[in-house]
Amino acid sequence: MELDEDVSRFVEECEKVELKFQQKDMYSKERLCPYKSLSIIILDCVYSLNARYSCALNVIDRYLLECDNQDKYAEEHTLLELQNRIEEYDVKYFEDRVGNHQYVGGEEKAKVCRELAKLVALKGIDTPKGLISYKDITQLETEIKQIKGIGQAACDYLFMLSGDLNRCKVDVHIRDYVENDCHIKGLKDREYREMFVKAAEILKEKHGYIELTACGLDRLIWEYKSGAENKVCRRK
Repeated sequence: MELDEDVSRFVEECEKVELKFQQKDMYSKERLCPYKSLSIIILDCVYSLNARYSCALNVIDRYLLECDNQDKYAEEHTLLELQNRIEEYDVKYFEDRVGNHQYVGGEEKAKVCRELAKLVALKGIDTPKGLISYKDITQLETEIKQIKGIGQAACDYLFMLSGDLNRCKVDVHIRDYVENDCHIKGLKDREYREMFVKAAEILKEKHGYIELTACGLDRLIWEYKSGAENKVCRRK
């Protein structure tokens, strides 16, 4: 009952703020999940943690400089290639090559990428579709979160980038919006996801935003709260 009340309050706040619902390209699947390679998804996921998103984009661009195909949206950037590159160079040299020596959860991000790529590959997963359709998602998530530096938000973001649109990444911007704009406190990550899924369905049915998903709603709110308010949306 309490979560239903939170959903109603959340929807009302979303309706007060113009989140560019009419611009469907803002939350289309192509926009939300642009990558076809798990290795690029892993780099984006890990290097965007606790950092400006531009850091992740810079790492991807520098990583691709030494690839035969420098198109970040191509399918042929394999997990094995990413693992081999980190192991061949060793972590420090890899960090020099991509121009980033950041840590997350006390671990070097390059190591986190290597361990995540290794785990997913050992499961026989080599595509984004293979990740989100894995036979035992619960167990897979548990093992992913055992990697030092990977928490629930990072795990959700990994699946979101891979095509699971019924998730949200509870980062600083999403939490700020929910807690301070909507005055909804104390939600667990699972409850955030449930609230976003329900809210997206309500907004879709009420206003005809046919393509809106939890992931799309996450994107619109993230744009609003990340400093792009004046460009992305305005308050009524």
